[in-house]
Amino acid sequence: MKNLRVLIFTESFAPHTQTFVYNDAVGLSKNNQVMVACLERQNTEKFPFENVKVLEYKRNWLSQKLWSRLYLYDLKMSYKNRKFTKQLSFITQTFKPDIIHCHFGPESLMIFDNLEGLNIPVIVNLHGYDASSLVQKSKIYSHRLKKLFQASNIFPTATSKSLLDHLNTKGIISENSRPIYSGVDTEFFKRVQPQPKGVPFIFLQVAGLREKKGHIYTLKAFKKFLSVCGKDSSVLIFVGSGEREPELKSLCEKLGIKSQVFFEGWASPEQVKLYIEKTNYFIHPSITPFSGDMESTTIAIMEAMSMELPIIATYHSGIPEIVENEKHGILVEEKNVSQYVSAMQRILDWELQPQNRQQIIDNFSQKKRI
Repeated sequence: MKNLRVLIFTESFAPHTQTFVYNDAVGLSKNNQVMVACLERQNTEKFPFENVKVLEYKRNWLSQKLWSRLYLYDLKMSYKNRKFTKQLSFITQTFKPDIIHCHFGPESLMIFDNLEGLNIPVIVNLHGYDASSLVQKSKIYSHRLKKLFQASNIFPTATSKSLLDHLNTKGIISENSRPIYSGVDTEFFKRVQPQPKGVPFIFLQVAGLREKKGHIYTLKAFKKFLSVCGKDSSVLIFVGSGEREPELKSLCEKLGIKSQVFFEGWASPEQVKLYIEKTNYFIHPSITPFSGDMESTTIAIMEAMSMELPIIATYHSGIPEIVENEKHGILVEEKNVSQYVSAMQRILDWELQPQNRQQIIDNFSQKKRI
């Protein structure tokens, strides 16, 4: 394959919650010329990347108020902005990309509203909310996405087949669409130390403390699990931060499991690797909340599998595309606490699962994605 000039566009580059965009930029730059265009650059020291252009996208208060009203009432969604158009046009004229890679649906609309007559290939990479809750919430967004997908130079992708299937049920279809799964650096997420033995058994969940991550059901199940297996038999570690932390800590106190549950906050990839290495089991019981917001395949599960951990997860969105029930772990129904408890009890007999790592190497590595 020839060396390509790739322009990556994302609203915010390298926030802690979107390291997958950064990983794409780094991976692609090994054999291609890559430029990242964004509206906000975060964590420059933690996630260094040289060729980043921060663009200005601002509305005056009146136009912002009008835009918000039109969007609120599902009347219009336009990202046209004169200054942004000028900056974006300058980048495409000087960098001359062979391909544009847009992360998230709204960002793809920003590109097309401000680059008229665009005819080079554009990959639109959908990750979760932009193919689920936003489609459910906004008819105008769905209509615009449907129209965009009809263009011959648009190549819609999603990080799971289930997200594309969900869009198809909404009439948002493209002949060019295909899943491109998120990838894991399997050389980095590689076990060095043996799995810890004996009591207490350690359950780990790595996820932002948000509703769709299902932490409430993890806690309710863990309480019942401890009542059966003994209060000192296991501990539960939450790695991640988010708006639901006070509610979850309050629930721990109410359930009487405060001393068995640890909230560790946000962690770097290096720290996450250490947590996984010192853990027995990985749990990720995602749910679909009322808003319709869905996961894709979840990189956290892939990282844990790359380090051979057995998995407890739900039949949610694209998770069954990476976790085969009874082979890589145990899958349960969303919000079914009794099934969660049973899975926790049964998985105590599982040790490290080398086939989990092989699944990631064969199908979900960063090399495969790039």
